[in-house]
Amino acid sequence: MIVSKTKTGEKISSEEYYPFEANLDWLSDLENVSTNRRARFVEHFSTIPSPHVVPAPGALIDHVQKQHASTNTIMHALYMYYFLGLNRLSIARLFHKSQSTVSNWIARYEQSGGYERRRSASEQGFTQEQRLWIVAFYQKNPTAFLDEAKYAFECEFQRHIALSTVWSIIHRHGLTWKVLERRAMHIKESDVLRFCSELTSIN
Repeated sequence: MIVSKTKTGEKISSEEYYPFEANLDWLSDLENVSTNRRARFVEHFSTIPSPHVVPAPGALIDHVQKQHASTNTIMHALYMYYFLGLNRLSIARLFHKSQSTVSNWIARYEQSGGYERRRSASEQGFTQEQRLWIVAFYQKNPTAFLDEAKYAFECEFQRHIALSTVWSIIHRHGLTWKVLERRAMHIKESDVLRFCSELTSIN
């Protein structure tokens, strides 16, 4: 305890002048909280792998390794090979694919000038006109279900088509569910704008 004098000469203790200094338990409690938070922070982020360390195989890595690469992935791989000078092994490591897979991408591109996989046997039985009809159907009706497209196709061409083939055709042309969803939202927005324009012209 520190004893000091006021301007009037009266002696006063530090506990009376600075009452919050009399009990410093709150400070130690705060330090304990900070220590605990720091420990939890270190414990949490120590489990996150460094960007320079290959993470242990998990669900994400297994998914990437087992799924077929998209055309966008193959295009990026070819760009790295021809324009950035990366070798096959480096590209295979970046995309978590085997070196033979990357070699097949390069060989296919050099032989045919394309980068898409060969069409499945189910698709080969359909003409280009029929495949484009399905694509046009989804461009016009982006919210349609697969069975609706199947029924419309069979009515148009009088032949059977599997749901998986419908999906394969539209997916190969880049019409994923995300693209169709954005297109559907755009169509709804254009309908609203057209409706407002019609109301304005009436007034």
